[in-house]
Amino acid sequence: MFKVINKTITCTLLIGFFGLLIFSTVSASNINQFKPLDLSAYKGKVVMVDFWISWCKVCQESFPWLNKIQKEKSSQDLIIIGINVDEDLNDANNFLHKYPANFKLLFDSAGHYAEYYKILGMLTTLIFNRNGQLIHQHVGFKSKKIDEYEQLINLALTK
Repeated sequence: MFKVINKTITCTLLIGFFGLLIFSTVSASNINQFKPLDLSAYKGKVVMVDFWISWCKVCQESFPWLNKIQKEKSSQDLIIIGINVDEDLNDANNFLHKYPANFKLLFDSAGHYAEYYKILGMLTTLIFNRNGQLIHQHVGFKSKKIDEYEQLINLALTK
């Protein structure tokens, strides 16, 4: 249901579950209020950003490879940033206890960065060139595609 209230578009969502109604209102003034990552500290470097969450099995598989690629390519100016979107920081910490990260981490429990970049699933990878422009985005991680992922990184590093 859409209504115009004081020149603001409001969307009301009704969800029925066993007779329970939940009302959620999103105002147009809230849409696109989020800002991109500040990558200015990494100017001249290639930045790979991985959005992850603790329950994601694919994320568990990707972390060892992310650690490996960070170690191998950091001298070539590759920066990896993992952005966790768990609502509870304890869930993220428990995951990191089992699957340590040897790369930079940010916690985005409110999902602002995920909203800005329109993240559709976990795990999502973004690659930014040396000028901070987004040049690649994909959802998921498959070990059989590691060569393809590395080719994308190597191509970005050569430019």
